[in-house]
Amino acid sequence: MSLHERLQIRQKADLLRVWDEQTAKLDEIFVQIPPHRFNEVDKAFGQWEGRGTDTIQYAIDNEIHHRGQGYVYLRALGIAPPPFWER
Repeated sequence: MSLHERLQIRQKADLLRVWDEQTAKLDEIFVQIPPHRFNEVDKAFGQWEGRGTDTIQYAIDNEIHHRGQGYVYLRALGIAPPPFWER
């Protein structure tokens, strides 16, 4: 069973609902991380070794890259992408 099936994501509203639920969980958990942990070397997802700050920066860069990639593909298909600041 895929993740979207487990989370019952069938429409945009479902995706946004799950996004908001996960954001609330992250907001709650993130503040519990002791500051020194961000400079410690660890393995992200059990395979990518690096400092916590490096892993966070990679995740941000990766999200920006893929969002831009999606916009390029939409434009190549003649579809005007939604404004990036709107959900």
